[in-house]
Amino acid sequence: MKAKVAVIGTLKVLPEQVQNLMPHLRTLVEASRLHEGCIAYDVAEDCFEAGVVRVSELWDDRKCLERHIEHPDVPPWHAALRKFDVLDSKYVVLDVSGVTVI
Repeated sequence: MKAKVAVIGTLKVLPEQVQNLMPHLRTLVEASRLHEGCIAYDVAEDCFEAGVVRVSELWDDRKCLERHIEHPDVPPWHAALRKFDVLDSKYVVLDVSGVTVI
């Protein structure tokens, strides 16, 4: 299976907010994994940097990623996220069409 698009990101909130953020993030991740073209969607709290959540996503193609972003499952996540103190949020989208996922 070839992954064509990867999203790598970091989300930083106040360390004391991570525990309350995770249920909202879990809802998004579980729904996103069911979206068409989702190969992988993973998040983890950084074990060295308090308050930082690492995100990695693999999608069949750019269109699948765009449909995911526009999916009705995503706005509730954005609404929930507004309740937290987001200190930083960075995401990059990479063309990884030459990478084989095994």
